[in-house]
Amino acid sequence: MLLEARDVSFRYDRREDWLLQRANLRIEAGEIVGLTGPSGIGKSTLARLLAGYRKPQQGEVRLAGKPLPSSGYQPVQLVLQHPEKAVNPRWRIRRILREGWQVDAELRHMLGIAEQWLDRWPNELSGGELQRICVARALGPGTQFLLADEMTTMLDAVTQAQIWNAVCEIAEARRMGMLVISHDAHLLGRLCNRIVDIDTI
Repeated sequence: MLLEARDVSFRYDRREDWLLQRANLRIEAGEIVGLTGPSGIGKSTLARLLAGYRKPQQGEVRLAGKPLPSSGYQPVQLVLQHPEKAVNPRWRIRRILREGWQVDAELRHMLGIAEQWLDRWPNELSGGELQRICVARALGPGTQFLLADEMTTMLDAVTQAQIWNAVCEIAEARRMGMLVISHDAHLLGRLCNRIVDIDTI
């Protein structure tokens, strides 16, 4: 299984310079790739292209040699830095977790999700608690690639460690590919099989 961006170019406005131009990136099944580089030069945009949130103006994104599926549970899941922007504030946590698939008790336990959180509203959870919910929702059995865009940057060290330990254990067991976007060189060095600077792709 391979997720790849092939010569993708993207800009938000025709009058602006290209944010990404003929960028190429490959992630193999079971591989953890780190992506680094200065802010504002396209790392998050590339993640959105790889997840199918946006379409490149040039080039293509392929999963196992085919276009990303347009319906159903998406095999490429993206977790963003700010969890409050990724959930419906009008849904209780239990409904949020059921949005894509039925999150089981074992995964909730691995991520430190307490049973009593399930009947709360998103604004009743801390940022770290809500991010655990977003990670759990992204780790359905159909997930083949997880894209983590500064996923734990805003969290305390203990919460970061618990989330990454659980995610890496699941990724290894499933041979799930991952893209980890971060400015934290120590985190990338600890987690990743290889690290790519966006300026080089």
